[in-house]
Amino acid sequence: MKDKDRSLTEEGKTIVAQLAIALDKKGVHPDTIISSPYLRAKQTADLLAEGLLPNSVVEVDNRLKPNSPPAFLQEILMEHTGANSIMIVSHEPTVSDFAMALCANNADRVYGFSPAAICCVVIESIPTIRGSLYWFESAEEIIQSSGNN
Repeated sequence: MKDKDRSLTEEGKTIVAQLAIALDKKGVHPDTIISSPYLRAKQTADLLAEGLLPNSVVEVDNRLKPNSPPAFLQEILMEHTGANSIMIVSHEPTVSDFAMALCANNADRVYGFSPAAICCVVIESIPTIRGSLYWFESAEEIIQSSGNN
């Protein structure tokens, strides 16, 4: 089976559903969720949207495939300048590369995302994309901190 066709496992679906509840408790409510077209990323994004943005549609963007260059992140952010917050669901190493490009001062802290890990970056400058790391946690840490385990 090709990587793009791999589905979330039942355990993965359970973790993402719990993650959505925990993020809701944490006050994370993005204006939009943008996903890679790969199946497991889209399933992850859909589950997060169910918990955080009911009745919304996840935007699928081919620029979020694995190994996409960080320049694609700048394009995506420029297309969403009206949004206060955006959630991007993608793959390694793309998400680490994007986070490092945004957070040059914290690059050592944002490399190596575990499955369903999330980092929150405050964008300080557009079109020169520069940001600061606000938080970076694994799914398990987010779920545990919400008391939802």
